[in-house]
Amino acid sequence: MMKTHLTGEELGGYNIIKAPISELTKQAVQDLDLEVKTALKSKNMFALGVVLYLFNRKLDKVFKAFEEKFKSNPVVVEANKRVLQAGFNFAETVEAINPTFNVEPAELDKGLYRNITGNTATAWGFIAASENSRPGTLSGILSHHSCLRNPAGTHQTQRTWRKSLSG
Repeated sequence: MMKTHLTGEELGGYNIIKAPISELTKQAVQDLDLEVKTALKSKNMFALGVVLYLFNRKLDKVFKAFEEKFKSNPVVVEANKRVLQAGFNFAETVEAINPTFNVEPAELDKGLYRNITGNTATAWGFIAASENSRPGTLSGILSHHSCLRNPAGTHQTQRTWRKSLSG
């Protein structure tokens, strides 16, 4: 497996910016009295702040999402907000990032849309692949997977999954 270095000639045409994400994340939340490990859990918000700057997006919608998702833990809300803002500010002030991009919202037909996570999509993919392959593959997987066993039996689990997949 080949290792890629950010200093290699193959990246010569790119604008590589080394952001001290961990350090700036810790600085952003230093007065919240968080353990370092806990503080660093929000460093992906730093990268998101950079991306929001690059695409001319406002932070307020993300702030509201934090408030809704972590309403029972105000310290997590505050930490994520601060780190997101730190990433945005970093991108705004570092002179190496230019230009920004503007992506207009997509025009979608009216209808019912489903938002799924990567884990859910992967699970549905495995189920579809199993059901479209050899007969009995899904039931074989389910019967051998102890956390999916239930008193109603494997076939009940399959019906439940099919029902949840169809909405």
